[in-house]
Amino acid sequence: MITITRKIQINVANEDKNAIWKTLYEYQHIVHHAANLISTHHFCIENIKQFVYLSENMKEKLTSFKIEEEVENKLLTTSEMNTTYQLCAYLFKDKIKMDIITCLNNIIVKTFNKEKKDYYNGKKSLRSYRDTIPIPFSTKAIKYFEYDELKKNYRIKIFDFEFITYLGSDKSNNKSIIDKCLSKEYKLCNSSIKIEKDKKDKKNKIFLLLTCQFDKKEVDIKEDKICEAELSINEPVLLRYDKKEFKIGSKEDYLYKRLQIQAKLQRLQKSLKHNKGGHGRVLKLQALEQFKKKEINYIENKIHNYSRLIIDYCIKNNCGTLKIIDIDQVVEDLKEDENKFILRNWKYYGFLDKIKYKANMVGINVIFEKKR
Repeated sequence: MITITRKIQINVANEDKNAIWKTLYEYQHIVHHAANLISTHHFCIENIKQFVYLSENMKEKLTSFKIEEEVENKLLTTSEMNTTYQLCAYLFKDKIKMDIITCLNNIIVKTFNKEKKDYYNGKKSLRSYRDTIPIPFSTKAIKYFEYDELKKNYRIKIFDFEFITYLGSDKSNNKSIIDKCLSKEYKLCNSSIKIEKDKKDKKNKIFLLLTCQFDKKEVDIKEDKICEAELSINEPVLLRYDKKEFKIGSKEDYLYKRLQIQAKLQRLQKSLKHNKGGHGRVLKLQALEQFKKKEINYIENKIHNYSRLIIDYCIKNNCGTLKIIDIDQVVEDLKEDENKFILRNWKYYGFLDKIKYKANMVGINVIFEKKR
């Protein structure tokens, strides 16, 4: 099964919008507090034996401590995961929906269990969750999710909050994903709501982080057929299969557009000195701000296209295994002075993540091998 999460902007559809915003801010604050509380408590539970300064007398006092008479026995005899749920339930039960606490507890505990070996080995420190953490909820919290013919968007009711989606130009094809979820072609999973500040107008907006699962696409591939992919400086990707080579992209093509973007940026910077004063810094630099991420967005688009072409080539030749050769050497070569410009904003390891993601969707196995 493949699990994906799509970020979709939603707007409050209830009449009393201010009350909904206030409630969501309160929920986000509680989720932030509870997430760090759960993480810290599980770290302490795992390391309680190391607290040698706790005497037997002190331990007796701890065991006789009562949060609530009816909750005391549950806290002392339940599982580690349920311990933090009971703690959060006691602290926040009248302030937040318990469905949110249940989902949050499951997420934090699973993350902790996955990473705890790295904590003990010193590879990672205990996670500290920010106040921008999403508000999770289960599929049971969704009262309805339907298409609104009048608004040409989707209405979704989560708990007592009614929202309407804003898909815009929908370059990510989110409408197709939602339709497949509603038709049950995709399985709708526990999702979350995130409040995030927009980088353009600096206003807070609400986003639905919609999570769904679906089966891997069935394609005609054979595991014993191997396609080799070599990443280099002159050709971003060189594919080899059955004594044939196929080049994806070129150094000149990749650099040409970037140089165009930078030339435009320099011309724009020079022209800004002729702007008249009296209208504020933000308005003067508005055009410049739009150019700030042009180069990064261009590179992101390139590596998306390159990764798609690699997987398409494997499917075309029925290759069930993709062998990527010596990525570390490519990165070392790019660190040389003459290649530093190429390295800038080029995320080779992010490129690998996109390849692995697309390969996993069709069942292609990705392996790595050092260059001989």
